[in-house]
Amino acid sequence: MPPRSIPDRWLDYSPMGRQMEGTRFISFKVPLKVGICSNLPSEDSFTVPDMIQGISDQGGRLGLVIDLTFTTRYYNKQDIIKAGIKYEKIFTAGKEVPSDDVVQEFASIVHNFETENKDDSLIGVHCTHGVNRTGYLVCRYLIDYKHFTAEKAIAAFNKARGHDLERENYLEHLQQRSALVQSGEVKPPKLPLPRKQGPTRERDQPPSRERRYAPYDQRRRDRHRSGGSSSQQEQPSAPCLHSIMGWTLGVVLLGYSLYNHWYMQGVMEEWIQEHMTQIFSSRCSIT
Repeated sequence: MPPRSIPDRWLDYSPMGRQMEGTRFISFKVPLKVGICSNLPSEDSFTVPDMIQGISDQGGRLGLVIDLTFTTRYYNKQDIIKAGIKYEKIFTAGKEVPSDDVVQEFASIVHNFETENKDDSLIGVHCTHGVNRTGYLVCRYLIDYKHFTAEKAIAAFNKARGHDLERENYLEHLQQRSALVQSGEVKPPKLPLPRKQGPTRERDQPPSRERRYAPYDQRRRDRHRSGGSSSQQEQPSAPCLHSIMGWTLGVVLLGYSLYNHWYMQGVMEEWIQEHMTQIFSSRCSIT
């Protein structure tokens, strides 16, 4: 995707929803740099200042932004920090259910913010469209720690965002999780959780696209680079194998050459000794 292009289907979603009833969450799609929005009609533009102003127009005050996108290219986080808003980054791959590392990181950030800030300032959460990854993690937090059922959490999110959480694997997983928590079969980890210094943290670069779907809970790299769940060893790359094969072949050829050299040297010595003996014997007989 060209660096100045808007994300796929970004224009299909409204900029932001409203505060979720009974929570401090508000969800929105990713705001873009002014340069990316420069070719858009003014009504389609959505930048960091637009986001902050939009929440203010609703009578809210943003205290924290949790960025779930899998890149840092869409906007400058300093635009949020300079506005006096806390910023947290959790690199979250799309389409697949977020890993336990991501879920726990999200829960820790939300819990710590709510504990340290009793002023009802809002927690803004966004992925690319502010719907699927955002909806899953918000609903998962409400199910695990706020005694919401999956139905109640999903309905509240859909109503507030104005777009429905649509990925079937996310919806099914939330339903399954809710059943386990409600039955007492599973107890979510107690908060606060230790902060992990892994790939989910803002200071890290996101995993490469080739590795993004390895277990992070799942990611081969870091992993999830995160002290995550993958224990697989990286296999040597093709160039590395070629180098090893080349060196091995070279050593074999060198050994073969030395063997031939030493062998032929021995043959020549035997030939010289034999013929010198014959010559010496012939001279002796003549004498």
